[in-house]
Amino acid sequence: MLKYKDEAQLNELLTPAGSLDRRVSVFSWFVPGFVSLKDKNLIWDYSLKSLKSGLWLVPSQGMLESFIKLGEAPDRNIVRFAKRWGVLGICAHGLPSTHNPNSPDFRPLGCRPLGWETGHCWEPFDIWRHFARQAFSLLRIANSVHQGRPANLADWKQVYARSRHGIPPQVKRPSVRFDKIILILRLNAWLNLGNVRPEIEWREREERPSVKFNTNGLFGALAVQLILSAAKVDGWAICTHCRKEYMPTKRRPKTGQRNFCPDCRAANVPARYAVRAFGLRKLKRKRAGLTR
Repeated sequence: MLKYKDEAQLNELLTPAGSLDRRVSVFSWFVPGFVSLKDKNLIWDYSLKSLKSGLWLVPSQGMLESFIKLGEAPDRNIVRFAKRWGVLGICAHGLPSTHNPNSPDFRPLGCRPLGWETGHCWEPFDIWRHFARQAFSLLRIANSVHQGRPANLADWKQVYARSRHGIPPQVKRPSVRFDKIILILRLNAWLNLGNVRPEIEWREREERPSVKFNTNGLFGALAVQLILSAAKVDGWAICTHCRKEYMPTKRRPKTGQRNFCPDCRAANVPARYAVRAFGLRKLKRKRAGLTR
């Protein structure tokens, strides 16, 4: 949960349940089984042991809220977060390696996390803190804009803390209009850094394909949560049947499972899918018996 002072700064962005995190349908990402602290860096690897003990994850309650607290947190808190939700995959540019992904045919190769070649990867804590502070500042700016008042210049300074060009001149003068424009640019930059994109999936037993966000890792998942929070969108999913966007209200859509909008549920569409899936399984078992 957010602290009271943080909640007051982000009150416009909270869901009716009082949370920053949104329900959204995304593909899962891998959390390494081995994550630790060494020499003021976050250490992780992709050894066989780490792969076996790791897990696949989707966004859960508290992920974004926990991340924005890391801006001033001790190293051990960042390690605890990474063990729970994953790593950023920081490359030699000081950015998530997803900012420069592989080409479709792997020529040329994209960026790799620091230490990838040796199998022992590492990430500087100061970069983690930078992105946590930047995310918090972007949310505070969005909160101000939704209230119809200019953002605090200190937040813009934090957003551009590592920029070679400094703060855009437009935001040095109080203006909700320019705050909106620059805010959208920065939020889209997070999506680009995370290489976030919609992807289609069509499982064997499904009559229609499904569309989800491919976040390509933790940073992309944080980016999706960030933009939904800043936009005050309480959730996002695409109905398996009618293909319309809708806001999940009861639970977060699970990866690999059908999900239906309220209109399709009212029309008893999920039951029809269940009957059809049962029939297909029965036919498959019958055919398997005949071929033996």
